[in-house]
Amino acid sequence: MGKIFALLSGWLLTLIYIGIFSMINIFASGGIVNNKNLSEFTQGVLNASIFIIPVICIISAMLMTIGYFHNSQIVYRWLLLPPAVFIIWIIILLLFSKFS
Repeated sequence: MGKIFALLSGWLLTLIYIGIFSMINIFASGGIVNNKNLSEFTQGVLNASIFIIPVICIISAMLMTIGYFHNSQIVYRWLLLPPAVFIIWIIILLLFSKFS
């Protein structure tokens, strides 16, 4: 019972990641686009990130679930993937806002 609760808690955490990261990403990307004259490539990257970040969160939750059913010892480390990707994305946003 405890392991299934941990798995469901991981999925809940992933849903929270999706909501928070998407909201921050949308507003930060919108702020950069409104204040800068960006190239088509940069705008495309910002637009794609709105969809990529939630997909990465869902993929990490699915990998966590697959690892759970295969009794992997590192199952819950997949929950570290979305924050790591998001931190990298924040660095990329800062570079776009500074050099564009």
